[in-house]
Amino acid sequence: MTLQSTNGIPNAAGALNSSQTDAPGAAASGVVQSKAVDVQATNIDQFDTLKLEPLAPVSAPSETTDRVESNSVQSSSLQSNSVQTDSHQTGPSQTNSPQVRSPQAATEAELSTTTGTVTLEKIEETFRSGRYSVFNVALAIFIVSNLLMSFSPPIEFDKFKFPYQGWAWWTFNDLHQSSEEHNVALLGSSLMVSAVNNSDAMYTQKELNLAKYHKAVYLDKLLSEKFGGTFRTYNLAAPGQMPSDAYMTLHAMLKTHQRPDVVVYGVAPRDFYDSSMSSPVDTEPFKFLHRLVNLDDSWNKLFKSPFDKLNFILERDVFLYGNALDISMTVMEKVNETFDKVIPAPTAISAFTYWDRIKLLPAYKAGEIHPLAVVVRPQDPKAPPTFTDNTPEYKERYKNPDLKNYRIQHYFLLKLVELCKRERIELVVVNMPITLENIRVLGSYKYMGYVNALRQMAKDKKTRAFDLNDFALYSLNDYADGVHLNAFGGNKLFRQLVDIMGGTFSTRLALEASGHHMARSKELADQNVPDNFKTDIPL
Repeated sequence: MTLQSTNGIPNAAGALNSSQTDAPGAAASGVVQSKAVDVQATNIDQFDTLKLEPLAPVSAPSETTDRVESNSVQSSSLQSNSVQTDSHQTGPSQTNSPQVRSPQAATEAELSTTTGTVTLEKIEETFRSGRYSVFNVALAIFIVSNLLMSFSPPIEFDKFKFPYQGWAWWTFNDLHQSSEEHNVALLGSSLMVSAVNNSDAMYTQKELNLAKYHKAVYLDKLLSEKFGGTFRTYNLAAPGQMPSDAYMTLHAMLKTHQRPDVVVYGVAPRDFYDSSMSSPVDTEPFKFLHRLVNLDDSWNKLFKSPFDKLNFILERDVFLYGNALDISMTVMEKVNETFDKVIPAPTAISAFTYWDRIKLLPAYKAGEIHPLAVVVRPQDPKAPPTFTDNTPEYKERYKNPDLKNYRIQHYFLLKLVELCKRERIELVVVNMPITLENIRVLGSYKYMGYVNALRQMAKDKKTRAFDLNDFALYSLNDYADGVHLNAFGGNKLFRQLVDIMGGTFSTRLALEASGHHMARSKELADQNVPDNFKTDIPL
């Protein structure tokens, strides 16, 4: 007895029974399955063909339409037979055979999808055009507003206000608020700062707070003794000051309506060869001084990178961009005032101080100076001076001298000379004393090239330049380190300087005239003017 399979599956022997093969039902079932496979393949091909032209109009019956409808009828009848066969084979609850969707239904679905896509594209295009129009309007308003505010600024910001209170800010904050007249100004790096403040501290026997002390009383005493009259010197020197900074510093002083008659500028090789400064805009003075000074005639020399040049142009020509810092400071002041009124600070809790911030964040605003943060104490004349070897620091400064930076700084030295000639200011350039050990670090060849360039500049521009680096006059006892003079060295420097200026005809005349003019102005200011004083000139 052989086992029969009712669903076309081979029997236990692995083959269909011959009686099943010859049976009509079996034959019919086999035909239906074969045709179903062919129809599915045909319908898939036709469906793919219809996808190529989903939007073609169907207006009249055609040969293709008749064939599609015929295939649809065959597909429907075959699908019905297939369902019946599957129902007979697997039972009434299982209808898992795949159904073939008619090409007409596929076309309608494709049409609806395409229509939906077109509609979404139109909506997105509308939104995009709306966004573009809003952007264009906003851009136009921004441009027009900037143009109007550039020609007639609605607010005049105080450019002397700055959130970063570094050395340059303290120098000009004092000068801007001072009502005194100054007839001599000093420029230079920390070499000049050290010489002035150490000699003044020992001369006055007082502790000097360098955030607020910008005088040179020992030099004023020597000038009065030599040339007569009264002298009031303002010290514009700053640590790390380069010729580009010195030019901007004197330019900014003129902005405060202070015009010195004589300017003494102390220079050293570091001012031109410092490898730690890749660009003139890297210095602390520049970050503040460029707010006060017009740099249109030299911005190509100042800014080396395209980004810095673009930033300068935007700051100069776009009002809102150029005054963004001032607007921010103004808004923050108003916000802080409001918070102080609404939420007063508790009195029992001590405020967070500058010293707390230095301990917590020592690298934050590293160049900022707080009152009493930089103090010079009087040097004991009887105590032996101390010397610190700072050779490793200057090995870093001199190790990669950039010839391009040297030329840029020499260019600004010439700009300073031109500014003084234009303002009728007597300029005296001084080569500051440094130790022989420091020159060896730089190299004697580079040092002599630097000195010869100063001499040639003085000859070409007809200005005064003196080499005060006299190795026979200064010893290691006059230095605090390899380049900075202590109080003894500072006293020697200013006595030497005053003697040399007294032996130079034009400089001596300028100092004598300035000293007597200052003395006369002081006498007039000290006179008591009666309340009923009237002039003969009618107003």
